[in-house]
Amino acid sequence: MKLTICALLLYAGAAAAQERFGTRGTVAPSGSVGVIYSTTPTDIGDFDSYGFSIDPGAMFFVADDIAVGGFAHFSYVSLGQPGSSDRTLVKEVGIAPSVGWNLWLGERVSLFPQATVRASWRSFSVGGNESTDRLITAQAFVPALLHVTSHFFLGLGPTISRDLDSTQRFGFVTPTAQTTVTVKTTTIALQSVIGGWF
Repeated sequence: MKLTICALLLYAGAAAAQERFGTRGTVAPSGSVGVIYSTTPTDIGDFDSYGFSIDPGAMFFVADDIAVGGFAHFSYVSLGQPGSSDRTLVKEVGIAPSVGWNLWLGERVSLFPQATVRASWRSFSVGGNESTDRLITAQAFVPALLHVTSHFFLGLGPTISRDLDSTQRFGFVTPTAQTTVTVKTTTIALQSVIGGWF
């Protein structure tokens, strides 16, 4: 009888330990929606852009509050070019391995900073010519998570990203020469996240 009670207590303790986000062995699927504004200074003027992104993915906690995982990335952005009122629609898809650290601030609130390196492909049309470019981007995202109920959370936080490598080039004809510039963008955004865990 005592052995059965001890076994039940141990089982209940293990189950209770699993009832918290960030416990080792848990999986946290989530999705983010971001609103984007960015500016890219160049020698011939500034590029500006605005749009949105969607990033579904999942994180696996390899230790308590330490997670690894990844996300898919989709974005649509309207790009403005220096000296022109025309705008270009830029579509981007990518994959992004990620690491994260969950930091509890209270019973239902935690910070979940994440670092990501994303490989993506951007397609757009300029002057009737279609182009596809490859980008390698480093990103930091620091959402504050509200754990609304067990196994469900909502979050919001700032994100900043910087292109580390880019094949994207823009060519311009100036009064004195033809100029080609490589575009590497820094983006600051506010991003939401919704998800759960099991």
